[in-house]
Amino acid sequence: MWAVIGLASDPSDVWTFSAGGSATAVGQYGVYENAVSDSGGEVSDTGRGSLAIDLEAGFTNPAGGSGLISGSFAEGNGLNGAGGVSLSINADDLESDVKGINGHNRDYLLEAWYQQRFELSNGLDLELTGGLIDPTRYLDLNDYANDEVTQFMNEAFVNRLFIPSYDPGLRIGFSGDTWQADLVWLDSRRQNPTGQSVGFDFYAAGISMDYESALGPGELNVDLQTTSRSFGRGGNSRVPGAALSISQSLGDALGVFARTALLRDDESAAVHRGLISAGLSYDLALRNAQTLSCGFAFAHLAGLGDETGDIRNTLAVESFARWDVSGRASVTFDLQYVEDRLRRVEDPGLWAFSLRTNFLF
Repeated sequence: MWAVIGLASDPSDVWTFSAGGSATAVGQYGVYENAVSDSGGEVSDTGRGSLAIDLEAGFTNPAGGSGLISGSFAEGNGLNGAGGVSLSINADDLESDVKGINGHNRDYLLEAWYQQRFELSNGLDLELTGGLIDPTRYLDLNDYANDEVTQFMNEAFVNRLFIPSYDPGLRIGFSGDTWQADLVWLDSRRQNPTGQSVGFDFYAAGISMDYESALGPGELNVDLQTTSRSFGRGGNSRVPGAALSISQSLGDALGVFARTALLRDDESAAVHRGLISAGLSYDLALRNAQTLSCGFAFAHLAGLGDETGDIRNTLAVESFARWDVSGRASVTFDLQYVEDRLRRVEDPGLWAFSLRTNFLF
């Protein structure tokens, strides 16, 4: 639950301060087939859990400025820590994600930025944002597949193939009545095949448009991206990519989505070079302002490399049912199947059963 405080002697000169957070606990059980861990051992069926506490505090001033600081404290990695398949079963920021973030000597602090808004002519606004930023606030938005704590959990249904986050960067945003365009730069890091941390620059341009069709309202997002040469194979090649995301309402309760993305073929840069996903979401109103939300989605990801053991492609299927107990609490049952189809090696697979609880405060 958010707390908002306004401070000013003059109502036209109000500073507002807000704070809030959430706690997400997940219990998971995985049934593995032909799965091998990063250390080369067999991955056995296992049950694991995680707890993530997310906190945010922000402010706005009367001059059009705003700021935000966010952090996450997590215990456990759930089935992500077991390995065995190429996709994260829970895309939330878990223990290994919030410690030593992106190879830096920084734990728990995810975002810390200041934003200045300028009102231009003809209803056009300009926003400048700088600091520790998360580009997924502006890129690859989707109404039905974008939030791992209330919607789909698998990373294939949260964002596209590759968007780094939580590093120093700048964002320039333009917005009108029904559209928004963003330019993003991020100074980030990744691990190369030898385990060393390598710095690189991430550049992206995205446009988001709301529209009305005979089916109902929808949103279309188109993103283009590239990197500095230090990201790609041998530290000497850029990795460009593109993505398209669409969400379409089909009435008050039903919605559908689709997402596709493509990266240049570069074995050292990513596990997958292509993604196609689609799914649906349905909301059913219950008594006492409670809601039952259900979702189903599938994804096909094209792999990289021609060597024995490299991924040819990956299949992911997920279904969830979320019961909104109140405006602040929800309980979700989630079922996933992930299979990596490898070159000349037995294909590993995973059935993942998850129970997720989320509480806002």
